Amino acid sequence: MMVLPDRAGLRTGEVAEQAGVNIQTLRYYERRGLLTAPHRTNGGHRLYPADTVALLNVIKAAQRLGFTPRRGRTCADCPIPFRTIGTAEHPDGATA
Repeated sequence: MMVLPDRAGLRTGEVAEQAGVNIQTLRYYERRGLLTAPHRTNGGHRLYPADTVALLNVIKAAQRLGFTPRRGRTCADCPIPFRTIGTAEHPDGATA
């Protein structure tokens, strides 16, 4: 596990608030393999990359559509790159 300086990412509470989930949800997704284990500060605080909030929003959107989280499944497993949705790069060419 890599230890980073104290503010090289978002702390658990910041991610939870911005994504509209609770802290236990973050830990659950981490245990299920939907989120990679975050880096830690020297003091042991979890530090998530900023794109974790976007990933959580995608997970929540998928759940609203009826998909359930499965262990080991990541956005990399998805045939459509979610980061291109709403852009000309998206496979169907649709834009928002």
